[in-house]
Amino acid sequence: MTTLQQHVLDALLDRDPRQSEHRVKEAVAGALSTFDPSATLKITTYFNHTYAPDMMLSWGEVERPVFLRFTDNIPELGQDIAMLDRLDPLVFGLSTPNLSNVDENRLDEKSRSADVLLTTPAAVEELTERRVPAATDRMLRNSLAHAGRGALVATSDARALADTFTRGFTSAASGQVAETRETLSTIEHYFAAGQARRLNRVVQAVWEGGGSRLDQYPGDAELSTDVGSLPLLYLVQLMDTEDKSFWRGVGRNLTIEQLFDLARADLAMTDNFQHLVNANLDVLRARACQVLDMRLLDADEPPEFRWGVDLPVSEIPPALMLRGPGFHAFATRNRKEIGPRLKKAERGVSVHDYIERSQSASVAAVNVSVGGKRIALSDDSGTTDSEFLETATTGLPSAVVDRATVSTPTGRITVDFPYGTGIGVTRSDTLLAHILQTTTTLVVPMEPDAKERLDAFLAVAPQEGTLDEDEFGQFPIGELDDDED
Repeated sequence: MTTLQQHVLDALLDRDPRQSEHRVKEAVAGALSTFDPSATLKITTYFNHTYAPDMMLSWGEVERPVFLRFTDNIPELGQDIAMLDRLDPLVFGLSTPNLSNVDENRLDEKSRSADVLLTTPAAVEELTERRVPAATDRMLRNSLAHAGRGALVATSDARALADTFTRGFTSAASGQVAETRETLSTIEHYFAAGQARRLNRVVQAVWEGGGSRLDQYPGDAELSTDVGSLPLLYLVQLMDTEDKSFWRGVGRNLTIEQLFDLARADLAMTDNFQHLVNANLDVLRARACQVLDMRLLDADEPPEFRWGVDLPVSEIPPALMLRGPGFHAFATRNRKEIGPRLKKAERGVSVHDYIERSQSASVAAVNVSVGGKRIALSDDSGTTDSEFLETATTGLPSAVVDRATVSTPTGRITVDFPYGTGIGVTRSDTLLAHILQTTTTLVVPMEPDAKERLDAFLAVAPQEGTLDEDEFGQFPIGELDDDED
């Protein structure tokens, strides 16, 4: 007898009827709350009522009633299920009966036809406390709580369902047709139509993420050019895996806008959100960013690198954030979205400081200001010519660097020191990692080891087909301000 079953049985044997009812409900409510922690559970004043639920599960505006039922009389249990109003309820048996194949099939058929999930303490405990947890366990439990149907009674039934579900995702990632088809068939059996379609789309996303052809997908494929926000939401919210190849697979068409959608679902601070972004730095693109110097705040306890999303406030558009030791960066898809974040311009950086920060940058042009006048220096040699810059500014002790245009593998970026911004110049389609790395290391002073950690965190493998210097041609000094989208 399972621990949960024993708790329910002990509560049923309590001689005080009111206390017995209270203890039964508390035991079941605790089990269901653990089964799907994302649900809110409310206990009603009814108990074993014909049509009034004993408790309600809710996810925002979505609700599912829960009915507690005795299972010692199987024909009567079947009649109860058939009589329930079509609220797609969850029926929780207060014991785990030993069913014949005939009885189990009948209960399953009645439950499926009414979109009812009939389950028991044994099945719930098996799915909650798996001996060998799998990455898909939480997604399965959440989906069953939302819209499971059919009879899931015995421990063996629950174990078989969980194993098939897990095997299906693994098979989809490696393009195995037969095993993936088996899981899709199981999904269709155990879930109402709407939830089955959503899970089918998630499995398809894993299938495509593994690199398999869509025309060979063994389910009802939805034609699209990317994973889409719904499957991503399910995967980020409910998958339990750190596997970089998995997150890389499902994020091949990832955009900043999709990350904003995940943030609106309160998922931006989850570990899976971090895994998703980190695994797809070679495809995520941004055209603008602002970097704030946080060294004073971080002097005592520098934070670890962490992605987040700054959602819209007033007239400020959303931005993807990277918080790191000594800096706070905000990235957007275009210059216009970064504009509302800018405050009063500060003074540029000294020539000496600029030379120190730009040693590893491929600088194409520099703007220096002195006494209200600007000096534009252009150099396409691919390195920072420190001697040339120092010679050009000799005798100008108050000279400061206002701007520098830097070449990266995915385009040129103009760094504006007074505003702490980096903007991809015309014809650039810069990667998020490149614009953050370039702007942060120039705007914020960093010790060599701190810069190495940032470089490693934002490391991107070389891409084929990236623009090289010849494709940009000579960069005219007069186009330093030409960084519109």
